[in-house]
Amino acid sequence: MKALLIIGIVLYSTVSLSQIYNNPGGFINACSGTFYDTGGSGGNYGNNENITTTFCSNAGTCVRVNFSQLNLQNNDILTIYDGSSTGGTILGTFTNTGTAPGTFTSTAGCLTFRFTSNGSGVNTGWTAAVSCVACPTITYTHPTVGINSEFVGSCLVANCGPSTYTDNGGTLGNYANSVAMIYRVFCPSQAGNCMRVTFNSFALEAPFFSDAYDMLFVQNGPTQNSPVFTGAPNAAYNLAGWGPNTGLTGALATPFSFTSTDPSGCLTFRFASDPSVSAPGWSATLQCVPCASGPTGTANSDCKNFTALCSAVAVPGNSVGPGIMAEGCTGTACPAGGENHTNWYKIQISATGTLDITLTPSTGTDDYDFAVFGPNATCNNLGAPLRCTDSGVQGVTGTNSTAGDNTEDVNGDSFLQTMNVTIGQTYLIAVDEWSPNAGSGYTQ
Repeated sequence: MKALLIIGIVLYSTVSLSQIYNNPGGFINACSGTFYDTGGSGGNYGNNENITTTFCSNAGTCVRVNFSQLNLQNNDILTIYDGSSTGGTILGTFTNTGTAPGTFTSTAGCLTFRFTSNGSGVNTGWTAAVSCVACPTITYTHPTVGINSEFVGSCLVANCGPSTYTDNGGTLGNYANSVAMIYRVFCPSQAGNCMRVTFNSFALEAPFFSDAYDMLFVQNGPTQNSPVFTGAPNAAYNLAGWGPNTGLTGALATPFSFTSTDPSGCLTFRFASDPSVSAPGWSATLQCVPCASGPTGTANSDCKNFTALCSAVAVPGNSVGPGIMAEGCTGTACPAGGENHTNWYKIQISATGTLDITLTPSTGTDDYDFAVFGPNATCNNLGAPLRCTDSGVQGVTGTNSTAGDNTEDVNGDSFLQTMNVTIGQTYLIAVDEWSPNAGSGYTQ
């Protein structure tokens, strides 16, 4: 299916970079080289710069950057983030110093550097060596409550690991009672890979007769409704309050593994527990394995591969997953949990006025959501969305002049307020398909 959009024109180009990086901005896949400010070796950076540069591993490892010098003018600021955007954890903020800040290592493949200069003078900037190392072990725990009235409890994770995944009690404690089918999603951060989970221990409350009160579902894909793995050691029980289910329950012999075969390469884990009796839960290892069916890393499921939308241009209207970068999630509001099956687009406003968006599914029972970032947002500095809907309403969604709201959760009506825009502004739009690879496309 194709989507047709009639808005603006965006021109962009791709530049091939050598192993000398003079703070060029954008995304760089590299495991060796030297990272300078825009002045390069021996030069000064410029006034009034506002540049965000992200280094990502191209080898399934994690980026490390070692600064040998840093000299900034007063109030010029370099901030280092762990991850593929300025939404990651801040590892350090530096200004007006002649002391090298040392070494910084990513935990999930990428480091992001944001530099701003204030126009009152310049200096020699910085010199840093770029390399890649084995990623440190990270432990992820299972959430117990959902985000913004939904069942998803955490932002999507894109990390090839190996990392550790446990119930909320960790490796030493029991999991919580009364967890109501809350889930989280793990996806590969490298193209041509799929996620594999290996359970090293597993002990839930033992099933009572035909009722399994505590159960973990391992699902093949990136959404709440992705298919559940049904092979051993899964067992069929009537989970109280949820109807017949096949999942993991009781005390199980380990190790055992599941590997995603979904085009997204992702795995989803959904957990339910009753109000009484808990157990040690589980400890598992998450890591990527090469697979022919996994994400390509070149689709517009990742923001950096956005499709520039122009007048009377047809573009693909379906997606197989969230790509290899986790983007757009705040962890507290729309888009709850982040992406499911996304297409990213960029538009440029051709005339000052108002902007309306209408998404019409080719099949009326499909559920599409969207988020708009801007004005002039970049993929590694998205910020909070200006418009965002997580509505569970099927069919047409978009904006209009009577909606009255800028964001909505799953209980919304799927329509948001019209946007006021100015000529020359650019906006990034993420269209998100909720159904697991079942949508038949849409028109815009």
